Amino acid sequence: MKEIIEQLLSAANLTQLLVIVLAAVTGVVAAHFIRAALARSALTGTHGLLARVLRGLGATSTALVALVVLLVARGLLALGGDRPDIIDTGIQLAAVLLGVRLGVYLLALAMGPRSWIARWESRLSLALWVVLGFALLGWFDFIESSLDAIDLIPGKKQFTLWSLIKGLVVVTLFIVVASLVSRAVESRVMKITGLALSTRVGISKFTYFFLLGLGVLIGINAAGVDLTALTVLTGAVGIGL
Repeated sequence: MKEIIEQLLSAANLTQLLVIVLAAVTGVVAAHFIRAALARSALTGTHGLLARVLRGLGATSTALVALVVLLVARGLLALGGDRPDIIDTGIQLAAVLLGVRLGVYLLALAMGPRSWIARWESRLSLALWVVLGFALLGWFDFIESSLDAIDLIPGKKQFTLWSLIKGLVVVTLFIVVASLVSRAVESRVMKITGLALSTRVGISKFTYFFLLGLGVLIGINAAGVDLTALTVLTGAVGIGL
């Protein structure tokens, strides 16, 4: 541990850490001005393709600017003969943030402005980036083993905190997919003018809740969660309430 700290405190590594911090600050400041300029633009208030592209630029501007700054800094350090190992890690993290931010923005765009993903877009992007960043840095195995050691239901059936978190993540992914499919079905059904409006609404609602329930069940099964243990846990929570 002491050797790692001494290595990080070397002049070359401190320079690279400072560059990463400056890149992050530059990205945040530049994104603030970019979003302010886009907010004043009349184009972003429309529903056309250009408006969506501009809003996407505003959503990804922090990661995009930081990534550009890091790439420029890496090139300058490489010309000086230094090994930019820490900056390479920063570039990977910035690229992951850019991809996550863009992916969540496109998903929110597909599900509509009233969806929960649109409301939680920034926080969801940050959470996904932290998880992927931990995996990229190699910290994920330690966290997984630590959470897997916490047994929520002592006894023969093992149901750890890691199993709960993994199940929630997988179920959420299946719910998102089910919501996208149900939204596409609803769009098609509502265009059938031969059916009464109440019938179309009923079919859309039934499809949504059916696919949602199916997504939850498939997600729980895909996560490898023991349904017997989950039943015991929810029963215990119900008795406590």
